[in-house]
Amino acid sequence: QKVETMDDVFETSKMVQKEGGLMEYGIDPLTEFWVHCSNLQVWAENNYNADLIHSNLAFPLLKSLAEAGDKLAKRKLGEEISRRYTHGSLETKSYLEFEGFLDMITQEELILGGMSFEEGNLLVDIINYMKGVLIDDGYGNSFGISYEIVKHFDEDKVRHRLGPSNRFLTIYDGHVKTFEFDLSEKSLQFFKMLSEFKGLRYLSLIIRDLKNDVVFNKKMKNNLKILKISKVDLSCLNLQMLELFPELESLTIHFFEDELVTGIESITKLEKLQSIFITNCRNFETFNMLKDLKNKGILIKFGL
Repeated sequence: QKVETMDDVFETSKMVQKEGGLMEYGIDPLTEFWVHCSNLQVWAENNYNADLIHSNLAFPLLKSLAEAGDKLAKRKLGEEISRRYTHGSLETKSYLEFEGFLDMITQEELILGGMSFEEGNLLVDIINYMKGVLIDDGYGNSFGISYEIVKHFDEDKVRHRLGPSNRFLTIYDGHVKTFEFDLSEKSLQFFKMLSEFKGLRYLSLIIRDLKNDVVFNKKMKNNLKILKISKVDLSCLNLQMLELFPELESLTIHFFEDELVTGIESITKLEKLQSIFITNCRNFETFNMLKDLKNKGILIKFGL
């Protein structure tokens, strides 16, 4: 495990204790007190670097100092929240979320403060643009798409919590790792830019009013897995777009209606594809065509 912060040291220590039992260090209370004092002095001398002491100490201290009028602490508080949430461990992210520190900065500040200039600005542009892309919630209401940054990807739990116009993304080590995206004629310009997210590994596509004759010129080269492709209009689903993802290993296709699939031959061109999970497939012709892919050595699973 990579150890770069005091939180990492603490987590590593817990793992060692779990594997080898409790560890007794024999440190008397007075020595322990002076060690803590020394740590705090080093922390202060290094401009309140939150890597040097544990998060559950660093952030309350920064908050208190900021409230007391310390200008450096006020600036560092926002910077450290952004940096530690976008680069920190799951435990650190959970702490910042549970203790309400994320409420102290905006989503844009979180992104721009913790990601590279290029990727951060691209993500902000996508989020702001998608707010103006209206979708129907199925009850005659239209909403702009809004994004929520979640600390850990669990699609079932996340989707259950979010509304019909909400989309999710995760950030790991300063890069977008998981991304849910509505692909349509309006958002096509940004879809072609997703390859700029160097850490993108899991993509969930919701296809809307995309024309079948769209030509894509840019291919994603990273080891991307498409979590799900969903179709929300009644036209056929063209799988030719899968050729955009030559490194694709796994694929989930969810059908909303009994639409017909075209471009299935594109699946056979994906040399690294190992498995496909298909849900809600009601079109008999489509079902048989997809089932025939088993003869190509691809694991096919069907679900409701």
